[in-house]
Amino acid sequence: MKIKRKLKHKKILSFTLKTLIVIISYFYIYKKISQYNFDELLYYQNFTNYNKLTLLIFTIILMPLNWFVEAVKWKDLIKKIQEISKLKSIEAVLIGSTFAIFTPNRIGELGGRVIVLEKENRYSGVFSTAVGSISQMLTTIINGIIAICFFVIFYNDNNKLESLNNIYIFIIIGFLSGCLLLYLYFNFNKIIPIIKKIVLLKKLYKHYSFLGKYSKTELLKVLLYSNIRYIIFTFQFFLLLHFFNVNINIFQSYIATAITYFTIMFIPSVTISEIGVRASLSVFFIGYFSANEIGIVYASALLWIINVAIISITGSFLLYKANHK
Repeated sequence: MKIKRKLKHKKILSFTLKTLIVIISYFYIYKKISQYNFDELLYYQNFTNYNKLTLLIFTIILMPLNWFVEAVKWKDLIKKIQEISKLKSIEAVLIGSTFAIFTPNRIGELGGRVIVLEKENRYSGVFSTAVGSISQMLTTIINGIIAICFFVIFYNDNNKLESLNNIYIFIIIGFLSGCLLLYLYFNFNKIIPIIKKIVLLKKLYKHYSFLGKYSKTELLKVLLYSNIRYIIFTFQFFLLLHFFNVNINIFQSYIATAITYFTIMFIPSVTISEIGVRASLSVFFIGYFSANEIGIVYASALLWIINVAIISITGSFLLYKANHK
């Protein structure tokens, strides 16, 4: 009788926590979207233009591809501790997005995904998921450095660079950060003994010791998946910019977008998930190539809605079906 009562209380608690997470994520999405005047958007954009509508449709089609690649990447990472199907991996990625949307620097994603794993594998799953996050950070840093170099070489207009006096400091910081992350990423086997000496992490050793078993080939494959995702969402942004009449070429779009995401990494994490910050940085960097600030803001906002808000809402429905043994 006590066991049944305990299980009942556990189910009630689980349901309550899930509901709370869903409510918070929905409220967050509502607050972010309500910042924008979509009546103005409907007036500003002609949705009956077939060519423009094609750009929007193609952007939306690329969204599931983007997250499918992430699901395949996570499945490859997690197989060291538990074999799961592609469908289960997709479910985990979607649920993780629901947790991530209202947490600083999407940190909730680490805990959100692992609830689809067996209970004994969840701590290890958090560390495995972190490897995927590091690979995505590496991709952002490398592309950011490349983009800044391209900007300096091809768009070295002194008048425009007056507001970027510290651009070379950005390059140096980014380059050093990239080198450090690359070393850490490809040398988990050398780092684990050092981490083990940290008192707070010593007790968790059995949950992260497996990281040293990743081969360089496996880690390179994960990094490739991260780069494919990067190409997809930067191209999505390019399509949306043209949808909102921001007429820049793909090379300029890549430079501005890569520098934007690179810069976001150096902003305090509490503001990283703020759609307004992304929009303002996009206006600042893309503004070097286009004066259409309204179009840039709406492109940035719509990209967030397509790639983050919609996915988070989808994940919230799957959350209730997740395994909580």
